[in-house]
Amino acid sequence: MNLLISTPLILLLIHRAHTRNSLTPAAILAATLTALIHASHASALPFTLLLTFYILGTGATKVKRAEKERLCVSSEGGHFTPGVGEGRGVRQVLANSAWASLCVLAGRAVVGCGVLEKYLGVSSSAGSEWVGRVVLVGVICNYAATTADTLSSELGILSPTPPHFILHPTTPCPPGTNGGVTPLGLLSGLLGSLSIALIAVFAPWDNENSLFPTTTTTTPLSAKLTALAYFTVIGLLGSLVDSVLGEVLQKSVVDVKTGKIVENHFGGEVIVGDGKDGKGSRRVVGGGRGWLDNNGVNAVMAGGMTGVGVAGWVWLGL
Repeated sequence: MNLLISTPLILLLIHRAHTRNSLTPAAILAATLTALIHASHASALPFTLLLTFYILGTGATKVKRAEKERLCVSSEGGHFTPGVGEGRGVRQVLANSAWASLCVLAGRAVVGCGVLEKYLGVSSSAGSEWVGRVVLVGVICNYAATTADTLSSELGILSPTPPHFILHPTTPCPPGTNGGVTPLGLLSGLLGSLSIALIAVFAPWDNENSLFPTTTTTTPLSAKLTALAYFTVIGLLGSLVDSVLGEVLQKSVVDVKTGKIVENHFGGEVIVGDGKDGKGSRRVVGGGRGWLDNNGVNAVMAGGMTGVGVAGWVWLGL
């Protein structure tokens, strides 16, 4: 990507995160490194998708913020305010972007070391083009899934209908419960995934490291529509997988006094209190085992959907 374009944007994002206290200092450093890795790719697509995820995610967080604050309570006491206070932490940043960064770095390593040429007998130019496409597919799948999940969580909590556990659809649960889904949340996730897919497929990207083979001057519309549907489905599946993982592997804690879900500002584990700390007693709802916190679930989901998305793209010959 052109450094004359990416550098001012990165500096602007750093300034915004610092002045608005939306990220901790360590998270700003992690986000800066992430942005630099994305911008190092020859195509502008990885950085653009990172920026799109950031814009859509922060925008969704601000939607009816006051109403969201009333629906959950903070693990530190008081109302839970997404993205406000001490700022989001390093693990929250990396959970949504680390796999995309790894795709970019792995692609550079494979091409730079000539792995395909040495061990598979593939020509340098053909190998570079194929690796370039696979890297972009991985990045797209990562952000389709994480954007769908983020919008589903941030907007689904506002649904007028109560959420139900994804694996037990007849059982209602409090708003914000891990594994809880609503029609509004599913629709929001679908639209988030579609937004990433539209940008990835139809934006006028440069030919170098193109998503589609460069053997022809123009890509058939049918190929673009197939790719659009593929990435949209991958993103929506990511949101559903995140809900399944949340219900099974993540613990949901409710404040007994208010009946509201207790959220950790940094996406970490919520401790079940006994009331002696002055924050009120808490109990676990649902059958989550507590093996992962919210950041862990997001990272596992993003990594899984990135891998599945790349494997499916290669297997289907898209």
